[in-house]
Amino acid sequence: MKILLIIILICSLFITTELQNPNDSRIGSIILKWYISGRSGVDVLGCGKTPQTACKTFNFTMTYLFLDYRVQYENYGNITNFIFNPNLQRIEERVYIENAVYRESFNINLINVTMTFIGQSKRGTIIDLTGTGRFLEGYVTKLRISNCTFINGYQWNLSSLVDGGVLFLFYSNVTIFNCRFYNNSVSSQGGVISSFNSEMYIYNSQFIENTSQMGGAMSLTISRVTIVNCKFVSNYVSFEGKGGAIQIFLSRVYIFDSKFLYNMAPYSGAIDFIGGYLLVNCSMFYENLSNTGGAFGAYFISQSKFYSCLFLKNRAMNTGGFAFLSSQSLSIFEQCIFQGNTAPNSGLVETHSTAPIIFQSCLIEGDVDTAVQISLYDNYCHLTIHNSEITNIRGVFIYVDANSVVILEESSFSNMQFRTIDVGNKAEIILLSCVFANIATNDFIFYLSNGKLLAFDLDFYNLTALGFFRTTNEGFIVYVDGTMDNNTVSNSLFSAESRYSIYIQNSNFYNNHGTSKGCIMETDDSGYEEVVNSIFINNTSHYGTIVYYNTPNNGPSQPVESNFQNNTFINNHADFAGALAYFSLNISQPNITCTNCTYINNTATFGEILNSAYYQFNVSMKKQIYPYEQLTITVFASDYFGNLIRGSSDLGFFIIPCPDAIVQGTFFSVLEVNGSSVFTDIRLSTKPGTTCSLTFISVPIPSINGPVTVTVEMVECGDNKELVVLQSVTYCLKKVEPSTIVKVVIGIIAILVALAVIASGCLTIKYRKRRVIRYSNPLFLMIILAGCLISLSVIPTSFNHTNASCKASIPLLFMSLSLISCATFVKQFRIWRLVKDIQLLRETNVENPYLLKFIALLLVIPALVSILSVVVVNQHASTQYDLTKLTLTEYCDFNTYIVFSIIFLVYQVGILAFGCLLVLVCRKFRSVPGTFNEATYIGILLYNYTLIIIITIPLSYIFHKNPLANFLILSISILCYVISTLVLLFLPKFIFLVRKKKVISSLEKLIREQETIVQRNKDILQFYDTYLVNNERPNIESNSNNLATGGRSTKSSVRNRKKSLTNTNTNNGNINNRSQSLPISPPNGNLTPQSEQSENNKTSKKRSKSLKSSPKTSTLTQRTKSLPTSPLSTVSPKKNKTQFSKIDSEDVDMSIPINNNTEPQNNIQENEDDDDSPDFNSHLHVKK
Repeated sequence: MKILLIIILICSLFITTELQNPNDSRIGSIILKWYISGRSGVDVLGCGKTPQTACKTFNFTMTYLFLDYRVQYENYGNITNFIFNPNLQRIEERVYIENAVYRESFNINLINVTMTFIGQSKRGTIIDLTGTGRFLEGYVTKLRISNCTFINGYQWNLSSLVDGGVLFLFYSNVTIFNCRFYNNSVSSQGGVISSFNSEMYIYNSQFIENTSQMGGAMSLTISRVTIVNCKFVSNYVSFEGKGGAIQIFLSRVYIFDSKFLYNMAPYSGAIDFIGGYLLVNCSMFYENLSNTGGAFGAYFISQSKFYSCLFLKNRAMNTGGFAFLSSQSLSIFEQCIFQGNTAPNSGLVETHSTAPIIFQSCLIEGDVDTAVQISLYDNYCHLTIHNSEITNIRGVFIYVDANSVVILEESSFSNMQFRTIDVGNKAEIILLSCVFANIATNDFIFYLSNGKLLAFDLDFYNLTALGFFRTTNEGFIVYVDGTMDNNTVSNSLFSAESRYSIYIQNSNFYNNHGTSKGCIMETDDSGYEEVVNSIFINNTSHYGTIVYYNTPNNGPSQPVESNFQNNTFINNHADFAGALAYFSLNISQPNITCTNCTYINNTATFGEILNSAYYQFNVSMKKQIYPYEQLTITVFASDYFGNLIRGSSDLGFFIIPCPDAIVQGTFFSVLEVNGSSVFTDIRLSTKPGTTCSLTFISVPIPSINGPVTVTVEMVECGDNKELVVLQSVTYCLKKVEPSTIVKVVIGIIAILVALAVIASGCLTIKYRKRRVIRYSNPLFLMIILAGCLISLSVIPTSFNHTNASCKASIPLLFMSLSLISCATFVKQFRIWRLVKDIQLLRETNVENPYLLKFIALLLVIPALVSILSVVVVNQHASTQYDLTKLTLTEYCDFNTYIVFSIIFLVYQVGILAFGCLLVLVCRKFRSVPGTFNEATYIGILLYNYTLIIIITIPLSYIFHKNPLANFLILSISILCYVISTLVLLFLPKFIFLVRKKKVISSLEKLIREQETIVQRNKDILQFYDTYLVNNERPNIESNSNNLATGGRSTKSSVRNRKKSLTNTNTNNGNINNRSQSLPISPPNGNLTPQSEQSENNKTSKKRSKSLKSSPKTSTLTQRTKSLPTSPLSTVSPKKNKTQFSKIDSEDVDMSIPINNNTEPQNNIQENEDDDDSPDFNSHLHVKK
């Protein structure tokens, strides 16, 4: 069959050559011109010879044109045959067609005729075939057509023996210039032109939306065609046809400066090429579509060359996004650009051809998703890429699944997202002087399965990949004179397994980093490695920077000795182990040597230059422990060379416990970074004096020495631990109690406070007759101190929880707190009664009967609660076992006291809250004379007692099972209770006893200052009285001119007088404010606050009347009568909070003579009988 096709091709070429060189004697020199005008022409005899006498239609013109002796005219229905008479001289017929739309039934057949059709313009001269047939058939005809548009050609007769929707050419010579073919169709081949053994020249023409079943625009068979500056747009082939724009069969086709856009066919979207020769220069193929071969398909002994072409976004639904090549199809692409071509299988080219496919100086950019760009599927395929740039490739760039050859020479690769070359079976890859840079992929760059790769002068820069070279199944890699710099790989640059061979010579490796295992090589030690005369500097990895040995997938094999010679290793580093080499898993006989090599500063964080995987382990632990002691066991793992397996590892260890003891804890531990595995929570429980054997094994890799057994002996419990058996488990539990330091500190503080209480009692008894003690009632103070001592006695009972301490602590606490709080409440209640009965001038001390009676009454309920709690509740110490913390806790179970505690809490809070309310009511009378501010301190105490009781009792119940917390809460609360009592109730009194002389001195100074202020105010009053007497009051209806001239009006005078009196009262108020702490009795006698207020009101009324009287009759005596005798006598108890007390003959005397002409004098005398000194609230006696 192939021989027959070759013979046909040779014969057709000879015939075509004959057509290209016709006999010169047949070319005539006479040109006959004819004119057709669809607008102004008339079909009459004699028309068409001049433009003025143009014919109207084609049919009439052609019929008249050939009615002479030169042509035989035959008419068969709608087909007209014009046959040239060979006996006559040949004449060229030229038909000039004016712009118009010509709708006729043409179907012209030319046989051995020379004919030229010239339209006026391409867009104006429109030949509408109206879907009734083709325009012309030419047999051994020379035809020229220019400046015409052919539309709606239709030849859809399945029985027709000829093709071509517009032209059918047979042994003809045709030239088409500046024409347009639109929407023409045919039922077989060639939607516009079907050519058989013809020669065609097509220039500057467009073929748009033409359809057929083979060759959407043209079908060329054994022809020679030249196409220049043409467009093939949206042509379509239906059914299973080929060649959306052109189908070529055994022809020679030359295409220049043309465009193939949006053409579509089931196969070969733009050009389908079967046999012959195709040359395409400076053309563009854009968005052509097919199932196979998006733009181009070449089959059977074809040779195609593409120069300076663009192939953009062509697409195949199956394979071959740009081209599909088969059966000895030679394809050469030079200086071409491939961009965005895509297909599910092969986005650029799929070839099955044994003839080479060559890319020379091309740019290949596949910025669309596809599995493979170029694929070679048959044996003996040959692909060469020379001096090209490959970038932005998504998917595998070259896939070889046969015994084929791929040569990449002087090309650059960048932005490759997957493998550059994937070899599936015994292919040979040759890489010469190529550069790989700026690539980031999660795959290998080159992957070989039973293939060979030869790389010379190959450079890799700034790549991130799984690895560079991967070989399996007896793969062979040679890398010579290459450089790898600043690359990052997950595995290694070279990865090999299953009887591999790797040769590296005269190469440089700088600054490469392996993120998972090794960096330079990762092998399974089943093949051969040879590294000679190479340099390794600043490379890093986790394990084995230069070589990382895995275990073979098919099990351990006999290792082959590697050959390392004359290499240099500088500053290489492993993050974990094996600065240069690492043997993984159970490689027990590492065999690696390096002859005449240089090592400088190669380090590993957790290892040495040479390390292996785990080899054996040993156990470190205590041999003697007490029952249920937390046992810490450390297992150390080492490698074949005796180094610790440091860093991260997937190695773990199991413990097999002894059967005659209870063993609890975690029996599995993972090897840690420091090379050890620690069991921290292993606990053995058995009787003291027995032994237990523990067995250790390693997983998943067993130790070369097998399991390790360690025997442990049980001993007695240590200090502060008790032997306890619970549920058949023997424990040594630690007793939980407050630490000794806490007990000592609290105890010392409690003793110091108790001594302070005793000292306060002694001072109270010693100075019981002093006024500062007497006003507080010594019995009251002693009751308070007794309650403090009782409450302090509760603290020692909480040191150790026994039945007696638990039974006594709550009643003691209830009674002591009640005694203190009830006594304080009685004192505050007494102050409130005095205020209520307006008996502020009486002494505020509480009589002893009154005090004892009320305290006894208030202590009834606390006493009953305490007695019932002792009688009803069988309180005892409880024990709590915490097997998680291995502790034993003894505590008093206060939950049995919950009812009594609630009753006590409610009762005490009620009394204290009522006391706080009384403090709030009496807040204006806190500084009652004679009490030395005791009411203020008692109010603060009541607030403190309330807060302490409310906080302490609930917290004690919440933390009653926590010895330390319960001890601190109870002790600190009692200490706060007692210390606040001492500080607020006793300390001010003792301070006063010590500092009485300084108090008297400050009092004298204050009195003198107030006397000075009184005298100054009197002088001011005298001045204003004089002014009011000497200036007469003007008439209210005075002349307005006086106002205008600045004279004083009556209103102004009155205003000034009132202002002066107001200033006087203000000064008096200032005196009162500064002397409110001095209760000075007025010279007229003692006044209660109510009588003093009424007196002040009367004085104010008199002052008002004196102001309203005439200034002429006013005298200094009358005005001074309306004024108070002393500024201090107008003090209001509500505004100035000044209280007046009863004059006591034992108080200090002070004489203040009221005389305008004499300076006031005072005489302060201390009561010699009482041997006491007044404070700021002491009684002062004024002598006239």
